[in-house]
Amino acid sequence: KVEFHSKLGNNQNDIKKNIGFLPERPFFYPHLTGREFCTFMGKLSGMNKKTINEQIKFWAPKFKIDFALDREINTYSKGMLQRVGFLVTLLHDPKFIILDEPLSGLDPIGRKNLKDIITEINKLGKTVFFSSHIISDVEEICDNVIFLKSGELFYEGSVDKIIEDNMQLSSRIRFYNKNNEFEDVEIDNDKKQEKIKALMDEGNKIISVTINKPTLEEVIYNVR
Repeated sequence: KVEFHSKLGNNQNDIKKNIGFLPERPFFYPHLTGREFCTFMGKLSGMNKKTINEQIKFWAPKFKIDFALDREINTYSKGMLQRVGFLVTLLHDPKFIILDEPLSGLDPIGRKNLKDIITEINKLGKTVFFSSHIISDVEEICDNVIFLKSGELFYEGSVDKIIEDNMQLSSRIRFYNKNNEFEDVEIDNDKKQEKIKALMDEGNKIISVTINKPTLEEVIYNVR
């Protein structure tokens, strides 16, 4: 708790100013334009008009929502709402960003765009905490993962460590046998070197050895 406060602020107001939160179902004022909504939310965060405009100018093109900012929000599609909601979450330049299912309901291009932005935010030195049921997205962009089932903690750690600790890694060895026929075998990683030596001793010509790395999704499917 002390460490949390030292990073985000020394009092409750400072801490809240350094947190950005996008719920799964945010509320939007339908008859405001996107720009008016951003301005309103920025002022609620104590921002002045100049800084709000600068932040809108910086983030709107990245979210590909700048073309629609002067339209009323009630004309926005689900993806556009998600984009302007995410923009507002970053408007006050928070250090800690919490996103609840930020990629749900988006088309593939929209998901790729928001994943790129999440990665960019992290590179700016900010912490992004988000929940998702789309495991491939989690594996693609997260450094550390927590997996909960029925309120119980199943896995915690880096993606690579979770896979390594919970799945048997294997390798595929491709080779030409003594009759110059192509073959390939799959073998547990801990027996790989022994198998390669045996194949070579038998006169086989090794072509390649590749690791078959399981995905985080496969780990999750193994949870009972």
